[in-house]
Amino acid sequence: MYDDEGPRGSRPTWTPPGSGRDRPLSVAELNRKARFSLEDHVGEVWVEGEVSGFKAWSSGHWYFGLKDGRATVDAAMFSRDNKFCREKPADGQQVLVRGRASIFEARGRYQLVVEHLESAGRGALWARLDALRRRVEEEGLLDAARKRPLPAWPRRIGVVTSRQGAAFQDICKVLRSRHAQLAVVLSPCRVTGPESAPDVARAIERLARRDDLDAVIVGRGGGSLEDLWAFNEEKVVRAIAASSVPIISAVGHETDSTLADQVADLRAATPTQAAELICAPQAETGRRLATLLERLQRETTTRLSQARVRLDRGQPMRLASVLLREQDSRRQSRDLALERIVRAAPVRIAAERQRFEGLRRRLQAQRPDQRLRARREGLADRLRRGELALLSGLVQRWSRLEELQQRLQRAGAALAEPRRARVRQLDRALAALSPLAVLRRGHAILRREDGRIIRAHDEVAAGDVLTALLASGRLRLVVRDTLPPKE
Repeated sequence: MYDDEGPRGSRPTWTPPGSGRDRPLSVAELNRKARFSLEDHVGEVWVEGEVSGFKAWSSGHWYFGLKDGRATVDAAMFSRDNKFCREKPADGQQVLVRGRASIFEARGRYQLVVEHLESAGRGALWARLDALRRRVEEEGLLDAARKRPLPAWPRRIGVVTSRQGAAFQDICKVLRSRHAQLAVVLSPCRVTGPESAPDVARAIERLARRDDLDAVIVGRGGGSLEDLWAFNEEKVVRAIAASSVPIISAVGHETDSTLADQVADLRAATPTQAAELICAPQAETGRRLATLLERLQRETTTRLSQARVRLDRGQPMRLASVLLREQDSRRQSRDLALERIVRAAPVRIAAERQRFEGLRRRLQAQRPDQRLRARREGLADRLRRGELALLSGLVQRWSRLEELQQRLQRAGAALAEPRRARVRQLDRALAALSPLAVLRRGHAILRREDGRIIRAHDEVAAGDVLTALLASGRLRLVVRDTLPPKE
């Protein structure tokens, strides 16, 4: 039953079961004894090696091999432990694991049961990162007092990221939809790999030497700790701290955090949010502008109502003087409002200029000389119908009125001509900038049913009812489909 060559051709002695020795073990008992002996003798160990043949089963368990230049060992990591790993290991990745040596009894196979896994060298990376953080903190680079606010009206910003990455496309998409006149200067660089840190630092320094930038966004999309490590390097951190313009750090996703985020003037969770932060001051100014224009409209309506009441009371001379003063006051208020609008909101003024044009037409319809002419014609008609008893007094009053009116017109013309010239100049400027001119060229303004203006395709959905304002008239439209802008 058993044959083997021993030393000098001797044969081992075979003793049959039940001949006085211990009973034979089953295979399962043998494997169990070996397992307990191995686990008790070796215990918990740390092992570093290269992942080989990694497989993730549908049960959630991981099976792979660990190897070095001389040997290989099978390893298993069950779902109760691997759910705490930041990422799945990949073949060829150098890892550091903690586990216990054991035997899979059903196969009699020696294996390492892994309870913790991390990329090899991560501990050293974290130690180096902590040392750098303490150093820059002692130098005051993390102090909140040195953080600079973003400019309220940026005209040109810089972006430090990969030219081919999704982060740059996301930033441009947000800026086009919210601040189309903002210029973007890209300083391209590698954002991953061993040479990415000096490349990012050089890109930041290139933008820092310019004197036409209002802010800089530094960032990239999400990734592993190793992918984002360039933004923990000292070269990048010090380049951000030395920048002459405010820097927004937008590295990775919301849960990622780097030392560049802490040194930058402002941290954004994603590159998209960084672009939104750049555009935030314009939105606030737009709301303030809308409030001012609403106040102007209410004041104009109130003054028109008061002038109409005075006109109906039949005090033409006094009313003419009052209306002229009111008209001058309104024109002055309009000039001041126009100056504030042009100075404070060049981007938003087109949407509000149409409303101002409507107010101007209403004021033109209420001109006092037209109202006086109508009343004079009515008085002449009454005289022609036979009210001769009042003719003498009316003729005298009429002569006096004509004389006073001529004097008033001469005095008013002398006083109002410079203002009228100024108003005509402003009217020509407004006509050149009027959105109606844009509408006459074939464009249209789309509004939702609640009055909001549509600026992007993702603000509506199929089936929504919209109103299109044309140069002449309006259209009611139903959205059949929405299409994204062409890149």
